[in-house]
This record gives sequence, C-alpha cells and structure tokens, in this order.
Amino acid sequence: MEVKTNKRRGDPGKPPGLHRTAGCTVELISSHNRVFDYLRDIQNRPQWERMSSGSLVQALANITTGPDPRNCISVLAMSNHKEILILQECCTDATGSYVIFAPITPDITVKNVSSKQAVEVVTQIVKEALQKIIEAVN
Repeated sequence: MEVKTNKRRGDPGKPPGLHRTAGCTVELISSHNRVFDYLRDIQNRPQWERMSSGSLVQALANITTGPDPRNCISVLAMSNHKEILILQECCTDATGSYVIFAPITPDITVKNVSSKQAVEVVTQIVKEALQKIIEAVN
C-alpha cells in the first residue's frame, strides 16, 4: 500500500489544502480480463466494495472512452446511500486493466481525521476488498 500526501497552495484549477492518494498493486492468478470484468460489473460490486454492500447499484451515466465499450467513465448510484454517487473509470487493453472509483458528495472533505487514522482505514478497506476479489475469481 502506497499513500501520498501533497500540500497544494492554490495551483490554477486545483483547490488549496492537503491532497491524499492511495494505491496498491496485487498479482492474481486469474487473467486480467476476468478480474476486470468482475470488478466493473455493477451486479458484483456489493460483493467486494464496502460502501455498496447490501445495496442495489445502478449506472446513472456511462460514457465510452475508447473502441472497447468496457473502457468507460460511469456515475453510479446506490440504493442505501442516496446522498453519495460513485464516479468510476474502467480501462483495459492487451497489457492490463484498471478500475478506479471515488465517492462523490456535496462536501467530500474529511474533517477531524488524522493522517494515520486515514491510512489505517484505507488499508483495512483495501485488504477487505482484495480478499473478496481473490475469493470471487478463484
């Protein structure tokens, strides 16, 4: 797990403040296409992603970003979190695939959370999601 923190000072087009990103790489024994199709399928999402657990997920918008219709940017809604939408980008080609997503709310800032707490929460969520993905594709 890699977590980066940058302090922005009002660069043009970017809000000032702390900007945190987290990511990890995992090698699975299944083909990247199988894992990719599993992750991008909104019917599977409640099985591996904590926020949508126990929820019906619906695509509100889907914009194709290349010749492969699986390469797209989507806006997703969840039945149990009406105040939160998910912005998701999916991309695949012969070399690999990725699914990136983020919750979108009117106020997406996290207040009163230390950096250490944020890293611990993100790490736990990623570990749980990866375990569910590994179980599903094996």
